[in-house]
Amino acid sequence: MALFETLPVGARYHISYRDYAEWKRQSRAFVSMDIYRPDQFILKTAAGVEDVIGAQVSDGFFRTLGATPLLGRDFLPGEDLATAPRTVLLS
Repeated sequence: MALFETLPVGARYHISYRDYAEWKRQSRAFVSMDIYRPDQFILKTAAGVEDVIGAQVSDGFFRTLGATPLLGRDFLPGEDLATAPRTVLLS
């Protein structure tokens, strides 16, 4: 299920992280609730840099989808906070 906000300028706006956190805190209808935002990033490698498409996600995003990494680890609780060190999962 996807949730959006309706603003005076139109419908189906992505919610802010602050609103998501409040909705998640108050929700009694969902077993889990997580958020993502599609984005573009610059990946720096030994061969140079390249633009890549990805997303910023909350720490429980993959658990909500029932997906687990084949190698490495999933995000830890709190790694989606602005004060946490940046963490990346690559596919």
